[in-house]
Amino acid sequence: MVLGIHHRFVLGSIAALMGIALATAPGCGDDSEPADEGLPFEQFAESFRQAQCETAVRCGVMPDVETCFDAFAPSRAIAEAVAAVTFGDITYDPQAGETCIDAVKAGNCQGYVLTPAILETCDAVFGNRRGEEEACVADIQCEGFGSICEGACGSDCCPGVCRGVTAQGQEGDYCTPLEPCSEGLKCLNNPETDSPQCYVAAGPNEACVAFQCIDGYSCNPMNARCFKQSSTGEACNPALGEVCASLNDYCDGEQQKCIALPRPGEPCGVNQIAATYCARTSYCAGTTCEALPSVGQPCVGESTCLGQLDCSGDPDFVCGSLPSPSVCVNFE
Repeated sequence: MVLGIHHRFVLGSIAALMGIALATAPGCGDDSEPADEGLPFEQFAESFRQAQCETAVRCGVMPDVETCFDAFAPSRAIAEAVAAVTFGDITYDPQAGETCIDAVKAGNCQGYVLTPAILETCDAVFGNRRGEEEACVADIQCEGFGSICEGACGSDCCPGVCRGVTAQGQEGDYCTPLEPCSEGLKCLNNPETDSPQCYVAAGPNEACVAFQCIDGYSCNPMNARCFKQSSTGEACNPALGEVCASLNDYCDGEQQKCIALPRPGEPCGVNQIAATYCARTSYCAGTTCEALPSVGQPCVGESTCLGQLDCSGDPDFVCGSLPSPSVCVNFE
C-alpha cells in the first residue's frame, strides 16, 4: 500500500488512521492530571516540520516559515516513520520525540540545519526496528543511525534487507556512509585517488586537505594549514574562502571582517574571491541582490528557484511545487 504525505504535514489517510489509533489507545477518558509525557505522536510530524522551517528562517536558509513549507522538501524519513508507526510496524517514544524537536529548534547556523548530531538524536524517537539482514521496505525500519534498507525503492514497496553501520575505518581506509571512519576521523575525498578515505581531523595550524579541519576551522589553500574561522564582526582575510564561521556571513573586501550576507535590495557583497555575495534566499542580479523566486514565479536564468524548488522548463520556466512523497506501508 502507498500513502501520500502532503509537503507540509501528514494529511489524508495517515491522519485518519492516526485518529483511529488514538481513539483506541489506553487511557482515553482519564480525568487525572498526567505528568509530562512528552510529545504526542499525532503532533510529531507537524512539530518537526515547523521546527525545521523555523530554524531554516533563523539561519537565513528561508525567508519565512510559510515559504519554507513550499520550498523546502520534507523529510522522507519522517514520512516513512509516521506511516510505519501508524500501521504498528515500529514504535514511537513521546519523550524522545520532544527531545528531537528541541534539538532541531536549538540547531546553530554554522552548518546544515539538520546536522548529523541532530539526526542521530531524532533517530532515537522510533523503536522496535529490524536488525542486520532482516526484511524491510523502508530505511526507517532498520535499527541504528545511518542504517539503510538495501533494495528498497520507496513508493513501489520493493523488498529489501537491513544493512547497518558496521565498520569503523582507520586512517587511510576507504569509507562510505555504511563504512564510516572511527571517532576523531573524517571521511573526505583523497585528491590523489579521487576516492573517499579516512583522515585524522586536523587541529589549529596542522597540515590539512579541504574540509579536514576540526569544527570552527578551515584549511588555508595557500599553506595547507588549518586556521580559525572568524565570528561575525571579527577580522578576516577576504582572499580566502570559508573564513567566516557563520554561513550567513561573508568576508567583506573593504571592511576585511565577517559581516552579514546582503539581503534583497542591497548591493551584492564583494571581496577578492567574488562580487556576487548575497543572502542564501537571494541572488546577485548585476550588482544588487534580489529574492530567489518561489512557487509560480519565473525561474532565474531559466533554471534557478528558491530552496529545493525545480524550474519547470520550456516553455514556462516557472518554479514548480515540490511533489508530495509517497511512502510504502506494505509490511507483510
